Amino acid sequence: MEESSVKMAEFCRKGRELLTGKFLFAEFFPRCGTKLNNYNRFLMCLAGRKHIIYGDGQSAQDLFLDPGDVIFVPGSGEESEVWDSPHEMISCVFMSSFTRVIHIAHGGDLAEHPSADIFYHIPKGVIAGEGKVAEALLELKDSRPLLSLELMRLLLRLLEETLARIGEKGLPEPEWRRVCEAMHRLFRGNISREDVAELAEISPGVLSKLVKKHTRKSFREFVNDHRLEYALSMLRQSNFTVREISSLSGFSYPSYFIRLFKARYGMSPERFRQVRFTLPDPKDPAYTK
Repeated sequence: MEESSVKMAEFCRKGRELLTGKFLFAEFFPRCGTKLNNYNRFLMCLAGRKHIIYGDGQSAQDLFLDPGDVIFVPGSGEESEVWDSPHEMISCVFMSSFTRVIHIAHGGDLAEHPSADIFYHIPKGVIAGEGKVAEALLELKDSRPLLSLELMRLLLRLLEETLARIGEKGLPEPEWRRVCEAMHRLFRGNISREDVAELAEISPGVLSKLVKKHTRKSFREFVNDHRLEYALSMLRQSNFTVREISSLSGFSYPSYFIRLFKARYGMSPERFRQVRFTLPDPKDPAYTK
């Protein structure tokens, strides 16, 4: 597995040139046999045929993506990849701490464990607005196909130009990348500092120092940040109840989740769902809780 922003920029350019305008949008369907994602992501086929199973809110769909086809999967959506056909693909996951872009070339052998051959982690804040573009695509779904096509082209261009610009200079330290990756995988469960440290292959003490260095927060605050951001996306994109979202986000008690959510965003989860617009800035003088 190779970490290269330059090569990933080329794959994003290839995807932008192949873009067909065919978009699929995964939604929650409990009998789909798949699993919920942790963050918004998209997957695009570059060559061959990419076999996927996803929920569309009403049923489970089993089909292939052709080159230039894209599927968007929000945190509240379900999708699984099937590795039984030769294909080349890129995938982008909009995580809390960074945007992860990967390339996979798979030979179609079910016995072959799929993994990224090229990847890059773009630190949060380096790309201005890529998460907003992804959210706009998810809001549109298939209601405005021409606008969705232009937004997808814009998103791929943002990724391409950013990756090409930063070259190999923007790499965060390897230990911190492993911490963020481990948190991405574990935050919805009942995790401890030791769990994350073990998966990141560092000591618990080093983990605490890295979290403090990069976020100026404690480990528990770091975990809660991931859970709250995931809960926020679920409130925007799903019809789950507040109690269900609390559980799916990793909180043991809904009352604790509601208290943290209100402290961070200035309103209760139910109130936010009623508003469903961009959150007000608590620093704005016109803002009142």
